[in-house]
Amino acid sequence: MDKLLFKEDELRAFITQVQIKLNLNTNQLAELVGISGRTLRDWKREKFNPQKEVLVKCSKLSQIPLPAYKTLPQFWHNKIAAKLGGKRTYELYGLLGNRKSRSKGGKISWLKRRENPELWKKYVKIFKIPEESEDLAELFGIILGDGGLTRYQCVIYLNSDTDQEFAMYVQNLIEKLFDSRPSIYKSRKDHVWQVSIGGINLVEYLNSKGLSLGNKILSQVEVPKWIWAKEGYIRACIRGLVDTDGCFTIHKYRVNNKVYAYPKLAFSNRSEPILQFMYQGLRQVGFNPKRTFKYGVWLHNQQEVRRYLQEIGTRNYKPSVKKILGGVA
Repeated sequence: MDKLLFKEDELRAFITQVQIKLNLNTNQLAELVGISGRTLRDWKREKFNPQKEVLVKCSKLSQIPLPAYKTLPQFWHNKIAAKLGGKRTYELYGLLGNRKSRSKGGKISWLKRRENPELWKKYVKIFKIPEESEDLAELFGIILGDGGLTRYQCVIYLNSDTDQEFAMYVQNLIEKLFDSRPSIYKSRKDHVWQVSIGGINLVEYLNSKGLSLGNKILSQVEVPKWIWAKEGYIRACIRGLVDTDGCFTIHKYRVNNKVYAYPKLAFSNRSEPILQFMYQGLRQVGFNPKRTFKYGVWLHNQQEVRRYLQEIGTRNYKPSVKKILGGVA
């Protein structure tokens, strides 16, 4: 893994600019790029030489170019000296913290910040708090489909090969609701658009409205109760879920050498409560869904599929949707 060498103060200035542009503190930025906060602080103090791939990721996320640098040779450090230094450190201080102890220390640190209002202000960002609406219900459907919450941010993952326009739509929807523009990053390696917005108080707001942190499948998340209050909210949430975890297909078959084709809507999810919402929600707004597979909800009737696109609609206009709307199927 390549290490980089910068002129004095340039690495510190670059990391600071990235934090300002993304509006993230050191721990939040470190989590976003997959390193520890301690490592990023050491880089910022120019105590150690940083990893190239991490700084490239910072540059892509913030659109701030890297300053001029030199790439250090792969084995630029002296392994023997490092080994002796580690041995001496162990002799002086014993076994240092492991992952578990550092995690415990981080949690204690955050609790101390939470108990100090003045200190806590440094770690929060002021957002517009949206009221319950169809836009918010749609965003909740999108998050429940292809998104998730950590302690510091909300992240939505979309297919970079097919969902470019939809990723821009999601970015604009979040900005409309919270008056803050999320970052958007394309990973060529994973074929993913990552739309993310950071802010502890934003995560707390989403959590208070019914979204949970962590693995959605393990926790078997449910659609929040407030979405059931209005038919418009149900439709909007269904649209967000289908636009992320659903698809429109063209089913073709041959009878007596004649080819027939008709559209279907398929929704798939591993959370049983979400599948139940999709099934009951579609029925409540006048459709006749089927649960023909364990993890799926379907609309098989082609007239209902076209009516779905007319009445509920989609923001994710993939090729199959365009064909259906164009009357090809």
